[in-house]
Amino acid sequence: MTTTLLRHEAPAHPEAQVDDVEQQAWLTAEEAAAILRVHVTTVHDMCKRGDLPSMKAGRDWRIHAQGLLARDALDLTRSKTIDETAERVALKTAARILEGLADALQREIAHKQFEQLISS
Repeated sequence: MTTTLLRHEAPAHPEAQVDDVEQQAWLTAEEAAAILRVHVTTVHDMCKRGDLPSMKAGRDWRIHAQGLLARDALDLTRSKTIDETAERVALKTAARILEGLADALQREIAHKQFEQLISS
């Protein structure tokens, strides 16, 4: 018996999604993202890292429905998403601080050069 992968519109209510997932063996990345309430890019990244039970179907990812519903997958998604967001915010903050320091240093150098020019 051959299993055919079909795309379908995700239901509006998360409870309905879970019921539908139990009827399917594999989900698209978009369907998994809707269930996990994350961006589809996050699902792609999780598949690449091996964090979700998935396989490549041509250029698309297919995520195993029952594995996705496992509590570990949901917790992993939330904790990694929070960690990645915190890391991005920290990096952006550090970049802004460094830019501010570089600007202040340039102003200080320019001020000293101007003072030297005046005193000569």
